[in-house]
Amino acid sequence: VQRPTQDSLFVLARGDVTSPESLQSMLYLENKVKSDERNENLITRSMSLSGLVLQKLREINPQITRIPQNPSQIGEIIKTLENKFPERLQKLLIEENKAPIYFYIQADTSRETDRATIILKDQVKELEESGKLGKDFTLAFNEDPAVGGPPAIITDIMNSIIPSMRNSIILAIIFVIIVLAVVFRSPFLGFVGSFPTVMALFWEFGAIRSLGWSLDVMNMTVSALAIGIGVDFSIHMVHRFQDEWKEQGKSPEESISVTVKSVGRAITAGAATTIGAFVVLSLSRMPPVARFGELAGLIIFFCLISSLIVLPSALLAYAHWKES
Repeated sequence: VQRPTQDSLFVLARGDVTSPESLQSMLYLENKVKSDERNENLITRSMSLSGLVLQKLREINPQITRIPQNPSQIGEIIKTLENKFPERLQKLLIEENKAPIYFYIQADTSRETDRATIILKDQVKELEESGKLGKDFTLAFNEDPAVGGPPAIITDIMNSIIPSMRNSIILAIIFVIIVLAVVFRSPFLGFVGSFPTVMALFWEFGAIRSLGWSLDVMNMTVSALAIGIGVDFSIHMVHRFQDEWKEQGKSPEESISVTVKSVGRAITAGAATTIGAFVVLSLSRMPPVARFGELAGLIIFFCLISSLIVLPSALLAYAHWKES
């Protein structure tokens, strides 16, 4: 079960962060992020040095909506804040030339935290390219948006890991097809034997999308698990079918019937016990572990269904084709 969690992202502003222009740029960024049409109450609030300064000014004059252009007035306000709220000011002005802008997000799924990170990076990049920032003020680091926080770190890691894991899974499927083709001495049976695995992976990605989850290391690990389990089911089914059809000389229909009744019963029992083990993980209070258990149990079920329905149909079509 996905539980709403509140996390924070931040943008590190560097340079003359206490100048009127810089403080106004911070406010502009905060408003742009919160008004982004993709936001939809995802980024709930923000906190920055400019907001703290503006809050102090409004205590004096509630009608103020902009940062004053007088640097000395801003300096006096910052000194007042330093005396009255030193800890809060230290969080928003960590050095004389560094000021983080915090954005708090209310996310139900990892896909929403990814979306919040993308919104923030897009708005920072747009502001950097607009030329509205002063010469001694930047929201970037090494020409990339200076966005940090756990969601941003996780998104960056996933963006670097997922493509390589995806390629590894594709290579694994190709290797499985080659091995099955060699074992059964038929390239076509190599493709047929991979059907349960491929179908289970398609159903897995469909389930991930429908549940609102995003691809991560856990999901890709479950995909690797599906390859091993799906191939195991396929080998048992194809081997028994060949034995009944070619060795025993039975018709394709009778061979499929015997195979499903005998081997199908065995792999169903095996799948049930394995699913039960992962169901226990799904009861964990740690959301990543619980989601791993849920998805693992689901994909094992997918492998079973495709082995009992899709694979027999493909084997029957193959047998009729060979006999024609």
